[in-house]
Amino acid sequence: MIGSDRIPCINPRCRRTASAEKYEAGEQIVCRACFRSLPQPIRDRYRQLRNRERRLLRHVERRVAKGTITLAKVGRLRAALFRCMWRNWDDIRRRFTAPEVPVGLENFLQEAGLA
Repeated sequence: MIGSDRIPCINPRCRRTASAEKYEAGEQIVCRACFRSLPQPIRDRYRQLRNRERRLLRHVERRVAKGTITLAKVGRLRAALFRCMWRNWDDIRRRFTAPEVPVGLENFLQEAGLA
C-alpha cells in the first residue's frame, strides 16, 4: 500500500514512488529507471519539449515586462506547447499501460477455454 505522501510511478510493474510534496495534486510521474527504458526518440522529444517550455517562460517573462507581447498571444503559445507536451506524455503513459495481450487474442483465449 502506498502512503498518501507518495506518488507511484505510472508503470504498474514498477514499485518506485516519489514524495507528493514536490508535485501538485493529481500529477503523475515516471521514475528514472522506467524513463530510461523508453525508446530514445520519445525521451529526446520529452527533453526537447521541457527545454522549449523553460525557454518560452524565460522569453515571455521578459517580453511581458517590456510590454512587447500580449497576454492573448502568450496564452496561444502556451496552449500549443502544452498540447505537444500532453501528446508526448500520452505516448509515454501508453508504453507502460498497454495491454500485454494483443488485441483480439483475449476472445480467442476465452473461446479456446484458456482464459
